[in-house]
Amino acid sequence: MKISQMLEMLLSLPKTNFFNFSQLRIKDAIHLPILVSHRTKLKSLKGRIVIDGPIKFGQVRFGLKGAGSGTAYFKPIVIENHGTIVFQDAIFFRGVPNMHCFQG
Repeated sequence: MKISQMLEMLLSLPKTNFFNFSQLRIKDAIHLPILVSHRTKLKSLKGRIVIDGPIKFGQVRFGLKGAGSGTAYFKPIVIENHGTIVFQDAIFFRGVPNMHCFQG
């Protein structure tokens, strides 16, 4: 792992911990299955997130390297969750996506 990637992970650790422990059950959150970049904007976390399947470290990534060669790496991702988001496998969000989930 390069020094820049280690620095990115260290800067992202507080937001990653907050996101995991506020959205997942404690027994799942301790594995840190969702990694969230410090650049990611958390607009609303009123909904919930479900990981359907085995829990692995870093299987869902928001704004971190590991999703190929994204052209918009330094542009923030916005997460607004008012419903239920279900992840079934590893997925990486990188660049400019805005994730809006509403109940209904």
